[in-house]
Amino acid sequence: MEKLFRIRASQCSKIMGRIGLTDKQLETLVELRNKPKRTPIQESTMQDLIIKFDNPKLPDTCTTYLKEWYANDQEEIRSKYLDKGIAVEDDLIDFAAEQLGYGMAEKNKIRLSDEYFDGECDIEFPDAICDVKAAWNRKTLHDRVDEGLSIEHEYQLRVYMHLWRKNKGILFTGLMNTPETDWTPEIVFDDMPVESRWVAYTAHHDPLIIKEIQDRVILCRKWLTEYDIKMKSKLGKINP
Repeated sequence: MEKLFRIRASQCSKIMGRIGLTDKQLETLVELRNKPKRTPIQESTMQDLIIKFDNPKLPDTCTTYLKEWYANDQEEIRSKYLDKGIAVEDDLIDFAAEQLGYGMAEKNKIRLSDEYFDGECDIEFPDAICDVKAAWNRKTLHDRVDEGLSIEHEYQLRVYMHLWRKNKGILFTGLMNTPETDWTPEIVFDDMPVESRWVAYTAHHDPLIIKEIQDRVILCRKWLTEYDIKMKSKLGKINP
């Protein structure tokens, strides 16, 4: 393939997920291997498990994303939630910096990449990187409180930490006034106590998790190479 696959920080969770044997399958494999004698069915089961163990299959969510990446078919999604996030981003960054004790901050405009990753964090603080999310309403903010740091955002922060060489990542969700748009009338939240308008979660750099993601990127490249060969062997031809 001419194009080198790198995973975007915001999409990292899509290529992760368990591969290979489940805990139960691994337990069964160990038990069968330790048996002094195996029935034909047990022998067949063991060989099937060995094949799965030696040839791990990427999760469906991963291969679906890889097919979209290969076809360059990531669609631009627009919604009232994304529109609000874009409209209030500067104010949200100021709000996050103030509430987190950093005083002031500016939107990061630098995109970094290396052999495996690509991403653009929202804020670079002296000791941390930060990604900001605009809550749509009170319930949206409360949902973030309830769910904590999702795996999607955790992977995103980890890639940012790696690229910016920071040991701390922060996910900040704030409830800002909703500007009047085609989607909705103006909604004001300034009358709420400031401590009721935000929540933040942190993650810390872990080189072992970064290594796991790098290994997965390598597996994705192998899958894409095989997929590329398959596509080129069939496209523009009459196939049997």
